[in-house]
Amino acid sequence: MNLSLIDKNIEALFNSVHDISLFLIANNNVRAFLRLEKESAPEFPLLRNTVNDDLANLTAAQSEILSVNIYGANGFSNYESTGTSAAQSAHIPFTAPLIPDSGEAVVSSAYIRNYQTLGNRYVISFYRKLRDPHSLSRTDGFLRIDIDAQKSASLFIRQNHASRAYGFICDQSGRIILHSDPDICGQTVSKKGVYKRLFTDDVGFFRNMIDGTSCLITHYTSPRGILVSVYPFNEILRESAVTGTTTVSLLFVFAIGAAALFIGQLTAAFTSPLESLAESMQRVERGEFGIEIKNISDDEIGILTKQFNKMSVHIRTLIKEVYEIKLAKKEAELKALQAQINPHFLYNTLDAVYWLAKIESAPKTAKSVYALSRLFKLGLNGGQTVSTIGTEVEYLKNYLEIVSIRHDTPLNVAVDIDPELYGCISTHLMLQPLVENAIIHGIAESNRPGRIVVKGEKKRKNIIITVSDNGVGMSRERCRTVLRTSVSRDRSFGIRNVHESIKLRFGDAYGLKIRSEPEKGTTVFIKFPYMPTLS
Repeated sequence: MNLSLIDKNIEALFNSVHDISLFLIANNNVRAFLRLEKESAPEFPLLRNTVNDDLANLTAAQSEILSVNIYGANGFSNYESTGTSAAQSAHIPFTAPLIPDSGEAVVSSAYIRNYQTLGNRYVISFYRKLRDPHSLSRTDGFLRIDIDAQKSASLFIRQNHASRAYGFICDQSGRIILHSDPDICGQTVSKKGVYKRLFTDDVGFFRNMIDGTSCLITHYTSPRGILVSVYPFNEILRESAVTGTTTVSLLFVFAIGAAALFIGQLTAAFTSPLESLAESMQRVERGEFGIEIKNISDDEIGILTKQFNKMSVHIRTLIKEVYEIKLAKKEAELKALQAQINPHFLYNTLDAVYWLAKIESAPKTAKSVYALSRLFKLGLNGGQTVSTIGTEVEYLKNYLEIVSIRHDTPLNVAVDIDPELYGCISTHLMLQPLVENAIIHGIAESNRPGRIVVKGEKKRKNIIITVSDNGVGMSRERCRTVLRTSVSRDRSFGIRNVHESIKLRFGDAYGLKIRSEPEKGTTVFIKFPYMPTLS
């Protein structure tokens, strides 16, 4: 059970929830609904239905999400994509004081919530304040996103009904947030008992007795909590035997041979090395794999000891391979769960909606759907990870078209890239994430009219593209940490993804550099090699 991979899966889920919250914060309909002063307002019914449709679509987009809920600071009843009982809906007044003003989310441990359409379900709830993007001192309401705890556990922690292995996640206080057995969620892990090393070491493994069974306990501390896997040793040995039957058989042959040699010789010269060999075998039996015996002689016992050393190291390798096989299976399961849409079906559907809007004389709708269909088709990119600068510019323009329609006003974005460079190779999805980051985190948080300029030119054997904005900017320390992959997840993960994809494709000499000054703006420099054709 690779805990670092499990942590990445959890981080991916948190990123998805974070993206949903950003969408709702920027959604004009949501903001308008939360600012209504009374329920009798003429626009109330339309806004309510529109917001409910948006929430329902967000819930249906990802199978792990059970409901997306909004609670207005204007005193209206909450409107949810999947209704809960009245008692459960009243949960927000008790949670609201715990939600920080910084905009960060508060995560609950798994608990039972009753849904009117789904019944009782184990959930993990994410709470976040809905701040006005134009006035950070104003809170329009609260957001609650419920995640299916059981489905999340099956995604992150491999379930095997015939196995006694289990895993869980707890915080630094010992509170269990997620467990492969949902009934245990919310309980507290003692810092003085079996698990005391979880709170003193950031990463490691140790052996201990749990309920009369010898278990291997592996732990890994991340910004999301302490990830723990508990695996009975007898199951590890049994699974190792499946892939290493011959090696295990040799262990018994060597043990019988050593015993026969000891009885046959009965000399003091052989007593000491045989006792050392027997002791080492007992240590292997107790689960201490990889042991090597030193001071080996050249006689028969020395040969046997050398073979034992090889066998001990090989058993350790086999156990590692078992974990790697499990890891590969988990990665395949994750990819299968994520691939739940048919891209061609969605693209064809958008095309049909476009022509329907044209027939019904709805030019603005047709324009929006066409831009979205082009964005979707270019985003698929035929399954390729490489693209061209021309394709990336077209993808960016379609994205800006959709954003302008959503904000009812065109964005002040200028693209100045030499058309002769349009046929040059680039990584896929290179420009749009940087412009989106400039809009959301640069211009949206500034009080002055925003402007973004995208320039591109060839310099010697390289292409340099800059994305500049006149937004709020950031400090030098923030610039130094944005591109570090070791930094915990924050709102700059899109920039880091572009940086890492360029380095993986073209080498460590290429990637992004950031220059910024608070209250003046930010410029991102993109550097990659000049390659004029796909050949």
